[in-house]
Amino acid sequence: MAQTNEQVITYDYKTIKVKRDMENVVCDSYQVLGWELTSTSVAEGAPTCVNLAFRRNRKIENKAQLLKMQERIDNSISNIELLQKSKKSAGWAQGITLGIIGTLVMGGGMSLVMTLGGSVGISLGIILGVAGIGIIILSHFLRKYLHRKTSLKLNPIIDTEFDKLAEHCEKCAEC
Repeated sequence: MAQTNEQVITYDYKTIKVKRDMENVVCDSYQVLGWELTSTSVAEGAPTCVNLAFRRNRKIENKAQLLKMQERIDNSISNIELLQKSKKSAGWAQGITLGIIGTLVMGGGMSLVMTLGGSVGISLGIILGVAGIGIIILSHFLRKYLHRKTSLKLNPIIDTEFDKLAEHCEKCAEC
């Protein structure tokens, strides 16, 4: 049996599921931690997510310190994802609620037309129907307003989280 001077390298493996818009951020952050991207695949059942498979030399220097930094980086990435999700969903509940109220008002107008009949019932029904349509349109503008307001509030916080993530990555590079 011939002897070789080649060293055997053993690896740690990790696969994580992330949103597509965070894929590059995660890859860059994990690269600083010593992880090497080995494959990317579409996450099953989640078309907006990808699975990222990484490997890292088990005998990497400062592993304990890197594990602490990885926890901080993972927390920053989670915070960014939560803030972005909050920004995207802002105003939806209020808009849908107001839209349902508008639909009920419009339905009440239709009921008046059918139950009362005559010119009084038709007139009141048309007024309620138009009011219901107005409320439905208002729900759209309310949702857009609340989304814009929340975005203005959350964008600086998201930027701060990205700055924290960059600081963590810089500290890892010094390790």
